[in-house]
Amino acid sequence: MRDLMVALEDASEIPARARKWAWVAAAVGILVGALWLISRTPCPEPRRAFADVWSPSSKRAIGEAFRSTNLSYAKDAWDRVMPRLELFVSSWRRTHVELCRATRVRGEQNEHLYSLQQICLQRKKDRFYSVIRQLRATTPNVVDRTAELVTGLSVAGCRDPAALLAAPPPATSTSAASVARIREALLHLDVQYGAGAYGYEVGP
Repeated sequence: MRDLMVALEDASEIPARARKWAWVAAAVGILVGALWLISRTPCPEPRRAFADVWSPSSKRAIGEAFRSTNLSYAKDAWDRVMPRLELFVSSWRRTHVELCRATRVRGEQNEHLYSLQQICLQRKKDRFYSVIRQLRATTPNVVDRTAELVTGLSVAGCRDPAALLAAPPPATSTSAASVARIREALLHLDVQYGAGAYGYEVGP
């Protein structure tokens, strides 16, 4: 492209009007090339991640659920916790891109570690989804414990290679599926516990 620009500059025999359109064509070529490179980037930002549960409409729905409890402090509770949820989503997306670039752009880590990081990020995402489901079904008890409910939302552990390598995933697909089901059940129970939504009656 640089050689083309130099040739156009030096070609004094080309009429001015023709040179003008040649410059336009070159600029368009540069733009198309840049867009092609962007589309081919190995680590695009996951802009659609969480879009199905963390959208303007879902935020409004949760806010309405809080207000429907008729607690005088419900709105304040939601106003305090919403920025923390926003922070988690932005941190998750940023970490997703950074870990990919560390592996596939800069070559600072191998694919095995990257796969463990992806598993970790997926678990953090699953927890966020569980928290959002709990918030959409808000009760007065949940409002009272909102801060505790979102405490576990962090991707910091996914940046710790030593911790990830110390607990590798199961060796077979069968055991991996069993572990995944158990993890999911424990995750939902942990979120319910944090929200005080135990789902059973406590005896005397």
